[in-house]
Amino acid sequence: MTTEAAGQDGARPAPPGLKLPWFKVAGSGANWRRVLGDASARLRRAPAPDAEDEAPGTTTGLRVAPLGPTVFDDAFLRRLERLRVVARRQQGASFGGRRSRQRGSSIEFADYREYAAGDDLRNIDWNIYGRSDRLFVKMREDEESLVVHLIVDTSRSMDWGAVSKLGVARRLASAIGYAGLCSADTIVGAGISDRVAIASPPMRGKASYRRLFQFFGTLSPAWRTDLGTALRAYAGSHRQRGLAVIISDLLGPGVHEGIAALLERGFEVAVMHVIDQAEMDPDLDGDLDLHDRETGEVLRMTVDDDLAARYRARVAAWLAETESRCIARQVRYIPVSTTTPIEEFLFHDARARRLLA
Repeated sequence: MTTEAAGQDGARPAPPGLKLPWFKVAGSGANWRRVLGDASARLRRAPAPDAEDEAPGTTTGLRVAPLGPTVFDDAFLRRLERLRVVARRQQGASFGGRRSRQRGSSIEFADYREYAAGDDLRNIDWNIYGRSDRLFVKMREDEESLVVHLIVDTSRSMDWGAVSKLGVARRLASAIGYAGLCSADTIVGAGISDRVAIASPPMRGKASYRRLFQFFGTLSPAWRTDLGTALRAYAGSHRQRGLAVIISDLLGPGVHEGIAALLERGFEVAVMHVIDQAEMDPDLDGDLDLHDRETGEVLRMTVDDDLAARYRARVAAWLAETESRCIARQVRYIPVSTTTPIEEFLFHDARARRLLA
């Protein structure tokens, strides 16, 4: 939503159940400053009289610094190459750089077992037979490729902030995808809003990184949010199961229903919750017109200390419930602040939450 000063005559107190993107949650530790939120609206200040019309990637009266996903220097890319995406259960085809619990035909030796009728005679260890007069076959590790689905929320609420949440999401998806490509994972990218707006073909191998960066670099803001519908559609349209990483501000209906649909289809799920500093602690008070960023609706209200306190309490409860519901379903919940440098998040926070290693 945008905010504009309202005339005294038209102002009315805010309804008790109103949710505003205005709160602050701080974690412990020097590297654990978090900005989280829940709202049905996005707030921004009214334009100055001579301000230009709003363009994508800006807030009225405040231009968002561009954060293209391909502006990674060589030193940063080399650091990313040492990371790998962590999955709690290995899934995928019988190739790649990850050892599976299944036994297959790769060159990595695993164990021996006694020969059984029908076994390939080429796998018999004749040295053991010569010593023991018993037939044993070699079992080898089968290697598999993890399929990583990087699902970025491209709704209008993400295209907001002193640092664009969508810009942060695109950079994170690009960096995580690059680490996956360097680890022989298969990467699938997608942009969603109230539907699956765009999805990439599977990409594999480090040489695919330019296509990866181009895909996420061209994601543009759509309109409304309906994460439940979009995630259900995504779950039903992809046969390659794997790790689904949802990068979103979670400001939309049906989030948990969409996660449930992915889980029911056999995906493992991680949620990266992105939010801007201004949603944490906006400088708002008095009589205001609130403009919904996605629907264009306007609500005239008065913001005072009492409303702020009630909202913070509601947001804290919502955040706790969101994280607890994720944990109950074995979904990794990873808060992301737009003020946290990407290097700090990837090499500290994401590793601490076991998304990367």
